[in-house]
Amino acid sequence: MKELREGLLRVQRRAKELAGLLAGYGRMDENPTSNPFVMEALLLKMEKLKAGLELGQLSSGLGRWMELQRPKLKRWKEEFKSDFGRRLEKELQTKGFKLRGQYPNLYAGLYSLRVNFLQGEIAIFWGPESVKKVGLDPEEVRDCILKFEQELKGDGFDADSYLAQLKEAYRRALGREVGEKAPIVKVLGELAFLRQGEKFRINPTKSNYTGYGRAQFGYDLYRLRKSKRDELSLWVATFEATKRKDRVIFVPDDEERGTRYAYLSVRG
Repeated sequence: MKELREGLLRVQRRAKELAGLLAGYGRMDENPTSNPFVMEALLLKMEKLKAGLELGQLSSGLGRWMELQRPKLKRWKEEFKSDFGRRLEKELQTKGFKLRGQYPNLYAGLYSLRVNFLQGEIAIFWGPESVKKVGLDPEEVRDCILKFEQELKGDGFDADSYLAQLKEAYRRALGREVGEKAPIVKVLGELAFLRQGEKFRINPTKSNYTGYGRAQFGYDLYRLRKSKRDELSLWVATFEATKRKDRVIFVPDDEERGTRYAYLSVRG
């Protein structure tokens, strides 16, 4: 009797879960903005649950219904991707970004967008540096990129004062006579410390620390080179080193491409 009862309870739980999935699918089916990739995942879960149930006529009816959903979902997925791509392209174009690439990897300037339709999210990167994960909302993608751009560019860039700080950071990282190349990530660490304000020097707590990240450093090196100052030299990372964040910094070559560098030197 115990085995029979446990068997019936398992069937009951599976049937209840199947009914819940069917209800969820039905709600999405009635909503034109629903993600068909998520609907397909629900359908696959229902098929697995159905396979372990003896439902008589219900089973054959459910099977026929599932077969009808497959071609619809295939069409809806293509329409969903196409519509999303058009809306994303439009939003980015209004801010001067040209969208290129193919799903799941799209590109806009120095940004790469890794689209996951099933999870309903996009991972945004500036070069190899992670920016943020956002939902499948073209306006949210646009706003995230614009905010990051504003943070990178700030209120302006003084090449002379930045070069002076970079020289000091380079000397500290090198620890001996100038004229040799220093590990670029080590220079970043020294430069981040030099950029701290008086509050941090008096009381070096987390709340008094002003962040200076890898992306900002890479963009500032790009701006320094763009200012036509020739004191800075950069050494390209080897293939193996490009995989390690503790050794390389991504520096733009222009507004669409960049290079990973492992060392730098500063003359003067």
